Amino acid sequence: MNERGHSLLELAVSLCLLLCLTAGLLRFLGACYGTLGRTLERVELRRGLRRAADQLSDDLQEAGFQVPCGAPPGEPALAQGSSGDLIIIMDEVVPVRGHLCAPLPVGDPVPLSRRVRLSAEGRVRLVAGDVLLVEDGAWEGLRLAGPLELQPREVGEGIGTVLEGEVPRAHGDGAPVSFLRPLHRVVWRLEGSLLVRRCGEERGRVLADRVAAFRVDLGAPPAALVTLEARGPAGERCALTLTRVPRNGAPP
Repeated sequence: MNERGHSLLELAVSLCLLLCLTAGLLRFLGACYGTLGRTLERVELRRGLRRAADQLSDDLQEAGFQVPCGAPPGEPALAQGSSGDLIIIMDEVVPVRGHLCAPLPVGDPVPLSRRVRLSAEGRVRLVAGDVLLVEDGAWEGLRLAGPLELQPREVGEGIGTVLEGEVPRAHGDGAPVSFLRPLHRVVWRLEGSLLVRRCGEERGRVLADRVAAFRVDLGAPPAALVTLEARGPAGERCALTLTRVPRNGAPP
């Protein structure tokens, strides 16, 4: 029986072949991982653009005014800033709802000194200028003269002490009420490659990154054409275009 084994040359050739095969396999795996990484980046890029487009679509549809008391004469619902910003002015519905616990008569000096039962989605702080809407057939508003803090499912007592105005007609027990913040200002701005949405004085929120262009064409009022464009990891172009008409009308 021959037990001579393999020569050194045969071992060297085998080792070289194994190294070549391993190098090829590693190169193939590296290419696969690179392709997968670029694909995931493109998917995340498109997802960010879609998320921004959905939020922008909602803002554009809500642009305008829902009650006359929130519409100063000549105030546009949509405007474009000098640096290409999109400025949207809307009436924001505050996440507080409730109903009257007692009839609300016309001309009462303190219209809601009677109780109003309220429910809030978490802790909510209403500010001066917010409007309490009585939704009994038509939206009719009373302005808050001072701040008001609400806890979830809180029953408001003496809420009339911070209200101004009169109710033009009587409302019965159980009439639904809600709150609205008139002239809520939303600014969309491209800061470097970040698309930022800023509400009033709040800190801006980044909706999408790697944005290469943010173009706004207000066109014939009140329509708006907005184009979002981003660049992928390999320089490919990814763009979304929105055309929206605000749901709410212009100020009377």
